[in-house]
Amino acid sequence: MLVVALLFCGPGAGRALAVCASPAGNAGDIYYNTTSKIVQYCNGTSWIATGKGPGTGGGCASPAGAAGDIFYNTTSRVPQFCNGNEWVAMGPVGGAAKGAWKQVSAGLWNTCAVKTNGALYCWGSDSDGQLGNGATTGNQTSPVQESTAATDWASVSVGATHTCAVKTNGTLYCWGDDTYGELGNGATTGDQASPVQESTAATDWASVSAGVDHTCAVKTNGTLYCWGENFDDQLGTGGSDAVSPTQEFTAATDWVSVSAGTTHTCAVKTNGTLYCWGNDATGQLANGAGGDQAFATQESTAATNWASVSAGVDHTCAVKTNGTLYCWGADGNGQLGNGATTGNQVNPVQESTAATNWASVAAGDIHTCAVKTNGTLYCWGDDTNGQIGNGTTGGRQVSPVQESTAATDWASVAVD
Repeated sequence: MLVVALLFCGPGAGRALAVCASPAGNAGDIYYNTTSKIVQYCNGTSWIATGKGPGTGGGCASPAGAAGDIFYNTTSRVPQFCNGNEWVAMGPVGGAAKGAWKQVSAGLWNTCAVKTNGALYCWGSDSDGQLGNGATTGNQTSPVQESTAATDWASVSVGATHTCAVKTNGTLYCWGDDTYGELGNGATTGDQASPVQESTAATDWASVSAGVDHTCAVKTNGTLYCWGENFDDQLGTGGSDAVSPTQEFTAATDWVSVSAGTTHTCAVKTNGTLYCWGNDATGQLANGAGGDQAFATQESTAATNWASVSAGVDHTCAVKTNGTLYCWGADGNGQLGNGATTGNQVNPVQESTAATNWASVAAGDIHTCAVKTNGTLYCWGDDTNGQIGNGTTGGRQVSPVQESTAATDWASVAVD
């Protein structure tokens, strides 16, 4: 379950590390300043304003994007932002130190991360080949590079016992458990201990999200595909299990991001609307009425300012463009953060602090974590094993609680 942060590290590996302050960032990072409403990038010394953020234009093409979106152009090797009508270059910029970590994804029993040099490493359980290191080698307590040793990975998403990742050339690979076709390689071929390309060999994948037994991904043209188990209609196709990428039923071309949970899926469109489908036993689809949905169904408030979404096990959380944060679904352990264990919620409920500076959120099993635009990190929900990070264990937290170090340089968070 992947979390996207406002800070984006460019791949300019090999240059010296340089730091910008307020917020802390490395050369090449991109940041949306919610106070001045502008996009900024770190040139190695200071944050430089690049232009206006979200506007009122109709959007950008090649790839499809909404006003304020940020895109790294792998051809010209510069970050770009959508000014509402066209992609505008934001570079040139510097790069983070070689070997630095760029993005991380935590699954059920393992973790994977991409470095700024494009290399991909995994660690933890390797029971089904989900580490991608060429063999089921048992638990790995240190990062192990995937078997191809490629240096062109862009992002990675870890599910329960499988992993998927997108390369900078737009190709998509998966590895690990393939019981239900969640690797998308055209057949249930059994465990795969090395990266296997999805069966269509497409070169226009933008992002991927690995759930428990299914996977979903968005293309640069705004279409959305899912594959794997469909017992709870989590593929949104109206069909059965799929061993190859299958387009969601509406065939929309304006999807911007997707999050695959355990038995449900949620996605955001370029116009800021949010849709979910699949299992709704605890209200995790937020359709106001309950009941499983085989096709993309809009959340009950019909808001048009959703920025990102994270689908957990039995609950879902999302951040709006105004920096507010809402959750819905199961709340038996306070994982909705609304100040009490209120039971299932079938509509979006704002977290109890009503803060307006949330940047990103990650919904796990029975706890949730989120990062603010000021670089602070908060968690809430079950704390049996210290997963809230506030220096204690046991009990539950029903409202956002800051992690114990009170650091102000967190960029992103991943939970499961």
